[in-house]
Amino acid sequence: MATGNDRRNFLNALGAGASGILLASAAGDSQAADEPGNGQVFKGTSKKGDIKEALDAAIQAAMATARGNDRQVRWTFKSLSGVNGGIIGAHEVTVTIEAAIL
Repeated sequence: MATGNDRRNFLNALGAGASGILLASAAGDSQAADEPGNGQVFKGTSKKGDIKEALDAAIQAAMATARGNDRQVRWTFKSLSGVNGGIIGAHEVTVTIEAAIL
């Protein structure tokens, strides 16, 4: 069962993540936003409700498809979703990115 601190930490992380996304989109033009990408979509999930862990998993999934020693992935955040509650006390967060493999 989740405690008040667990919920507060999750909401703080969610707010920080959303703020960062809003600030990044308000910051002006970025090269990644201007390029259409190559349409590859990757997802990462955290069973602990950790947005950074889910984002890192999505980026690692994209990196796994890149070849060579100097692998690069240019990614764009697409969505954030999750599941909370139920008998099992779920705290799942999923991040979806679109990535261009360079």
